[in-house]
Amino acid sequence: MIVLSGFLILSMLSAIAINVASQITHNEIWRGKGTMTSRLTHIARSTASTVAEAIILEPEYFGDAAAIENGVFSEKTTVIDDPETGILNEVEVKIQGVLSSVVFVTVTAYEQDKYRGVTARIDMKATPKTVRWSIKK
Repeated sequence: MIVLSGFLILSMLSAIAINVASQITHNEIWRGKGTMTSRLTHIARSTASTVAEAIILEPEYFGDAAAIENGVFSEKTTVIDDPETGILNEVEVKIQGVLSSVVFVTVTAYEQDKYRGVTARIDMKATPKTVRWSIKK
């Protein structure tokens, strides 16, 4: 009877320990995914903000919105390459004019098979220039 009681108590403690370890693992996986998404959104937003600021400060560099109607595209460019943590982030930029006064700056940040994009819509006729943001998933 003592052996059977000891076995049941040991089995229950093992089941509790396995359940706690499983929940901790699921929590860490969820937290890691959230960190990657936040990092990609931040990288895309920072890049789009920098490009939008350059377009606002130097509008003649690309020309007016009609001049870049077909779009200006970049290759994927590595912005973070950390072999110690295994993080490799790349960005891709697309600038496109619509009508004669609206310029869209779309930036997509990549990490492995995940990506996050941000679009800045710049109204070039407004004074001061206005930028509206949207995030694409």
